[in-house]
Amino acid sequence: MLASSILLLGGCETYRPEPLEPIAAVDRVAAVRVATPLTADAVTLADALGWLREHGPELREAIAAWRTAHERAAVATPWSDPVLTLGPQLGFGSVAAGRELTGIAGLALAIPLGDRRAAADALDRARAETLRIDALLTARSLHLDLRGHLARLALGRTRREQLAGFATDAARGLDILRRAVELGRGTALDLALVELETARAEAAVLEVDASLQDEEATLARLTGVAATRFAHLAPSLAPSLPDAIPDAAALRAALVRSHPELVRRRCDHELAERRLRLEIERQYPDLTLGPTYQPDPGSDIDVVTIGVGLQIPLFARNRKEIAAARAARAEARERYDTAASRALAELDAALAAIERTRSRSRTFAERILPVAERHAELAQRAVAAGEADALRALEIQRSARLLRAEALQARLDELDAWLRLERAVGQRFVDLGDGGVDEMTPPAPLRESSDAEVERRALGPFDASDGTAHEGHDREPAAAGAQEDER
Repeated sequence: MLASSILLLGGCETYRPEPLEPIAAVDRVAAVRVATPLTADAVTLADALGWLREHGPELREAIAAWRTAHERAAVATPWSDPVLTLGPQLGFGSVAAGRELTGIAGLALAIPLGDRRAAADALDRARAETLRIDALLTARSLHLDLRGHLARLALGRTRREQLAGFATDAARGLDILRRAVELGRGTALDLALVELETARAEAAVLEVDASLQDEEATLARLTGVAATRFAHLAPSLAPSLPDAIPDAAALRAALVRSHPELVRRRCDHELAERRLRLEIERQYPDLTLGPTYQPDPGSDIDVVTIGVGLQIPLFARNRKEIAAARAARAEARERYDTAASRALAELDAALAAIERTRSRSRTFAERILPVAERHAELAQRAVAAGEADALRALEIQRSARLLRAEALQARLDELDAWLRLERAVGQRFVDLGDGGVDEMTPPAPLRESSDAEVERRALGPFDASDGTAHEGHDREPAAAGAQEDER
């Protein structure tokens, strides 16, 4: 028996160290950041999504966390190891014929009476599925963030070109005014005002350059590549905003289905259900079988005993852990309610921002800009015909440039409002016009569910593809937990 135990110990795992090599790791990451391929001379949405899927640091961390839980869930909870007892037995007292020193051997095996092993496996699978869903939600959130920053970068570069044109026009106007002053048609004060305006235009270009560098740095952080990879964007990445605001009921349904925090809270509630079930199963004791062999000291009789042990659940009954698990389930439900309150408030704020910025942007596009363009063109024609003062014409053109800049800023504000709605709901609304590739296929390891029940509860009650209700989702999750409590 001792020899068989030694043989079984030989099947245990051995430790093999894998030390971290910081310098080699940093060199490897640095090489990846600059070696990522491009499908064309300029970055497309497909390029950026591919980099995010393959090299995005946050997504890689989420997948690594899921793999750890997945490996644990892949190993079923085993039975308790049997306990082998070996030792000497010494007989003493009155003199008797036979042996005084003998050996004793015993084996004890615990047999669970409840479904503790199944409940533990279910909890491990739920943890793995929760982390899988968390990785998918991370991928979805990063996808939305990536699109938003690409849209801001594309529109920001358009604004930069516009402001650079304003600075060039201001410098040209400054030269004209200087010649006018030399001819006695202007004053030094007029020249000083135009010089200040030119400096302000150049400063605005520098400010936009700084904001564009921040956007490039953020994109580099999201995708795990160098910021220089975003030096040139494909023209197709120009954002197109929706013509109409979606229906409030449809937005609420999309929010329930896709909002990352709400999905995570549903996962937390399902985990709390599984933990409560496990703690309830742990109150049932194990049945212990313990056969023992021992020779009787002082005689030639060998004794074999088959003992059956059972811990009587009289006092403990795992009450503390059950109470804590039941309270944790109630806390998870409360956290879902509070998360829903925050999500609905953010949805309302996003819709209000869209209404406000959309009205302002349309006012500029439909009323203000046409008037500004018409007056700027009239001033230019009057100066060319010698019918207007050059300084007055420059003032009109400067006002028109300022209105164009404000109109583009209004469009940027509307874009930010729509991106805010995307984050509030968890779905796309802004069209980046990149040939229908605005989808990020989840990494291959995340495409298969570890626990269909957790997936159904977390991603329900609406189907992820068409938004229709699943059958069987009318029953509250608490009903299942109540049945477990009654056991």
